[in-house]
Amino acid sequence: MSGGLQAPALPFVAGQLPAFQFTKTDPTGTTQPNPGAERMNAAVASLGKTVAHYAYVSAAGPTDRGDHLHFDARSARLLGRRYAQAIQQLQRPARRTRP
Repeated sequence: MSGGLQAPALPFVAGQLPAFQFTKTDPTGTTQPNPGAERMNAAVASLGKTVAHYAYVSAAGPTDRGDHLHFDARSARLLGRRYAQAIQQLQRPARRTRP
């Protein structure tokens, strides 16, 4: 993925869709399951099999701002910390073991 950027060691962090996006409301106001969200989470989680320097961030716990689409401010800060931790982990040099 990052090879096209001429930066093969570029860290890549992706995040899980939150639980509040696993249902959606149809035009009649009826709540329906959102199978696309589950498929998307599975696809994003599996990127680590093919993308080097990859981390997957959990969206467990955050809440929406009432629209079932956007995170509220507290949740956005929480996810920001999770993304920061993931990128810092990816940027740490690998520890070498002594022979």
